[in-house]
Amino acid sequence: MNYKVVTVTIPKGREQERQEVKVEDGTIIACALHTDHVPSSMVKIKLEDTNLNEIHPFVSYKEFQPTNGNHFESRKHLNVDGNRDVVVFAKTSKPLQKAFSFDLLFYVEKPQS
Repeated sequence: MNYKVVTVTIPKGREQERQEVKVEDGTIIACALHTDHVPSSMVKIKLEDTNLNEIHPFVSYKEFQPTNGNHFESRKHLNVDGNRDVVVFAKTSKPLQKAFSFDLLFYVEKPQS
C-alpha cells in the first residue's frame, strides 16, 4: 500500500481553497482527513480530477474524518483509479474568521503485477 498526503488551508477571510495531489498507478481505496482545528463555519469538501470528473461530491469535512473502530475500516472508502491528479476543493458558506487547515491522506493499493 502507498500513501499520498495533501495539505489544504483555507486562509482567514476566504471561503474556498483547492489543492492538487498526484496519485500514481493503483487504486485509491480510501482517504482520511486529519486536523487539530475546528472551522468557524461549516467546511465542505469535494474531490475530482483535473478533467473535472467528480470523484466525490461536496459533503461536510466530518464525513472524511476517521470514525471509531479498526484503523483502516474507519476511513472514507473511495475505490477509484489512481494514475491521475486529484483536486481537493474545500469551501465554506461565509468567510472564515480564522484559517482552517487539514491533511487528507489517500490510501493507494498498488496494481497487481
